[in-house]
Amino acid sequence: MVTGAASGIGRATVDLLAAAGASVAVTDIDGDRAISVARAIQDRGLNAAGWALDVSDNVSIPLSSAISLRISGASTCWSTMRGPLPPHLTLLIALGVAGTRREC
Repeated sequence: MVTGAASGIGRATVDLLAAAGASVAVTDIDGDRAISVARAIQDRGLNAAGWALDVSDNVSIPLSSAISLRISGASTCWSTMRGPLPPHLTLLIALGVAGTRREC
């Protein structure tokens, strides 16, 4: 799951992860652009889903985590292009709610 993935470094990150065989969750505060990026990845025959995510919203992070886990079966890597991981996301990862943590 990559936040800020509708453009710039986030977009490049999801493109690289998808090309390497990862199922990617394309999230961004601009949901329409996130969906567009996910569709572009899908058009290349790769696995992606996109939706709006505001990482400053304490409700959105657990919901997005659940969606990501449901889509891919496991969430093994999180990447944020917005800035530092918010405390509630860091806690979810530490508790294992987001799957196994490893560096991307």
